[in-house]
Amino acid sequence: MSLFNDEGFVITRSEWKESSLIVRFFTREHGKLNFMAKGIRRAKTRIGSFLDSFSRVKIIYYLKQGNDLASLKEAFTINLYPSLRADLRRFAAVSFYFEILDIGLAPHERHEDIFSLTSEFLDTIDKPEWVAESLPWYFLEIAGRLGYAPRLEKCFVCGTSQNLAHFDLDAGQCVCQNCRKDSEKVIPMPQYLASEIKGGVSNEGGSIALPSHALPDFFHFMKDFLEYRFEKRIKSGDFLITQMA
Repeated sequence: MSLFNDEGFVITRSEWKESSLIVRFFTREHGKLNFMAKGIRRAKTRIGSFLDSFSRVKIIYYLKQGNDLASLKEAFTINLYPSLRADLRRFAAVSFYFEILDIGLAPHERHEDIFSLTSEFLDTIDKPEWVAESLPWYFLEIAGRLGYAPRLEKCFVCGTSQNLAHFDLDAGQCVCQNCRKDSEKVIPMPQYLASEIKGGVSNEGGSIALPSHALPDFFHFMKDFLEYRFEKRIKSGDFLITQMA
């Protein structure tokens, strides 16, 4: 059993027995990993307050090779991101992001690029000047880095970039009005959405900004697309769509 110094973001936590927690982290060195935090709910310990969901924490832990459960030794707060806990729109966005992470990441796989993106996302959303219109870039980016980027440039059947009013969930690409087929795998998509996203894409992180009226449609689309790809419901998606309306 080896001792590791690492850092990570708290994905979820759940109670275990009378005084302990099972905490799932997205760590820098070992990716998604579950931890046993024994006795952490006792009144005398302060570590439990560091392990709120979405917090960034420095962690010291024991992990045996081949084991799916690490043993948490110590934890120290790096950032609790207080602004997102005082604002329902921020909290809803981060909940959706972390649920996508939890479903999309395989255990024990290091992803420095996704770790850096998550750090940037949380730092941005915690700023007083944050605006919700900046969110779509991060969600398109996390979907892409997990291997699920939707293709919105043109119809995958005929190649046109006009009248892109539908999206084929199976192909993961847009389909125009003329080429679409009646299928439960083909969902409607507002025509403005693809053009707005393409028009806002930039090589600089976070620079796409959709108008506020487009956010509910965008997140409804991302929820449907990722649920189909994951073959699993994303529970926080409806809450986010409600908050963006």
